[in-house]
Amino acid sequence: MGAIDAMVFANSFERLAAQVVEDKAVQVRGLVLPEERAPPKISVQDIQPLETARVPLPSIRVWLGRNGVPDKPAALQRLFRAKPGEAAVRLRLEMPRDFSVILDVPAKVRPDREFRAELEKICGPDCVEVLAG
Repeated sequence: MGAIDAMVFANSFERLAAQVVEDKAVQVRGLVLPEERAPPKISVQDIQPLETARVPLPSIRVWLGRNGVPDKPAALQRLFRAKPGEAAVRLRLEMPRDFSVILDVPAKVRPDREFRAELEKICGPDCVEVLAG
């Protein structure tokens, strides 16, 4: 955990001011503003109450027949059991130049760094995409 300064420019303040409520969790979307010899700041673009914010759905691209381990289904099942959480998962099974199938997985996971590293061992590098939920 840590802290980072966030700024709301005047042209966005009127639109966003009502969303800033003391002791209320919000989702903030913004742009990172790097600064020389100082910590970066965030230029706030949007604020949503956490209870109405939609979290992106992690989508896992599984190239059949290449990349990663040979028995991907069993390895994915073990990983999903080892990392339970609140994030829904969508698998995109692909055989290049043949077919692509999208499956929503009933298991929910915690997609942290450890999950992603293990996933890339199973399915190959760059197998995770983020889709709108």
